[in-house]
Amino acid sequence: MLASVRSLGFVLKGRSPAAEIEEKGYFDADGHRMSPALVEDIAGLDVYGRSAPYRGPVQILHGDKDDIAPPAYVRRRYLDHYDGIAELEIVEGADHAWGTVPHRTTLHQSTLRFLRRHLQS
Repeated sequence: MLASVRSLGFVLKGRSPAAEIEEKGYFDADGHRMSPALVEDIAGLDVYGRSAPYRGPVQILHGDKDDIAPPAYVRRRYLDHYDGIAELEIVEGADHAWGTVPHRTTLHQSTLRFLRRHLQS
């Protein structure tokens, strides 16, 4: 089942999910049990291909402590992908999971402001 994960050399959270799944039957992502099927789906996900047709407004909120997708990658890859229609907000101290109440509050409030601004017009 994890052939594509293995063949792509897929790494998640700095580890090989395939090796851990073979050993445990699941991948432990910061205390969240990820099934082999979920890992396989993530490994094969073409985020850019799926979002290419979208031309509406985009907000990207990103933590500067994200260990999954570094901010430099987001600036280069996502801003280029959305070619002028994206707003980027870097949130100091936030990680990939938005793991604190203040960071989640920032995420929710910023998202709400963005939606109000674009859905009311």
